[in-house]
Amino acid sequence: MKKFLSAVVTSAFLGFAATASAGIPVNIGGGGESGQYIKFAREICEHMGPLYQCKAKVTDGSIANKNGIMNGQLNVGIAMGALVEKWKNEDPDFNAKVVVVRKTQVSEALFAYAPQAVADNLVNWEGFRKEKNAFTLQQVITPSKESGDYAIFNMLTLDNGEKMADVITAIPIKNRLDQVKAVSAGQASFGVVAQFPDPENMFFKWVAENGFGLIPVVDESLQVEYPDSFKIEKVRVENASLLKWRGGKEIETTVVPVTIIAINPDSIADEKQRRMQQMIIEKIQELPEEDLVPKVSWMQKQLNKRAKSVISTADKAKEYTKSLKEKAANAGEGLENLVNKYTK
Repeated sequence: MKKFLSAVVTSAFLGFAATASAGIPVNIGGGGESGQYIKFAREICEHMGPLYQCKAKVTDGSIANKNGIMNGQLNVGIAMGALVEKWKNEDPDFNAKVVVVRKTQVSEALFAYAPQAVADNLVNWEGFRKEKNAFTLQQVITPSKESGDYAIFNMLTLDNGEKMADVITAIPIKNRLDQVKAVSAGQASFGVVAQFPDPENMFFKWVAENGFGLIPVVDESLQVEYPDSFKIEKVRVENASLLKWRGGKEIETTVVPVTIIAINPDSIADEKQRRMQQMIIEKIQELPEEDLVPKVSWMQKQLNKRAKSVISTADKAKEYTKSLKEKAANAGEGLENLVNKYTK
């Protein structure tokens, strides 16, 4: 098994010799174009610097990014912190093959959305969790089966402890707008989504235009099972009044942090490739938090509310990266020679 994993990871770096002069290749799995994960991936690529040839890849989300890392197609991926915690607890192969690079300081919030009549009838998430109501809801719209949103739905429970997914059929649809349209057309009674509570995101505009009610998802069983990832917090959406939320612009719902994961360098057999992957990880670890987060005003506001300190690697790792940059700037010393020199 170990030899197989090493061979798979090695395949991700086969193009290094041909592309060394252009930079160390980095493929970062993001998400769909209608979501925010792809923006995270693009933002990271923008700040990787001249030593790296970084590409942000459109994917179906957290699960797709995990699979891409496991099979060597991606170096790095964006994922929901709760799913990362679940994988670490349950999947030995994940622990051997994947490392957590860092948790960001930005969290997604869980929402359900439904026609206003449904929202008014069930009132809140407890209404959705009631066994008698769940059987009448029958179907729910979720994002792709390889998205974190889909996985989150499969974690939700009814008030009798039964998994909601065992009673309500999930219909996976990739695009956020198409998800809203499906609920509007009566294809399902409601939808569930993990979304940054950013009023500039088109998802909220579409929900408002369809006259839907937006319902916070508060499932305490999530906190019990995954205490490091799920929290219940108040979130604020500036255009919340358009969504007919009870309680104004602030709402209490479940939030989950965004996490960056990557191929574990120790799973790579080739020493040079292993060192390159370590360089990629260290570079991402040393980036200031604001260089990880898409340039969206809401996200920047969230960062400004937190401590000004940034997450960084140990001094040794920072000095190492600084040394690499200085070496790379020296005339006549190509990237491949630099990597050879520091990986012997």
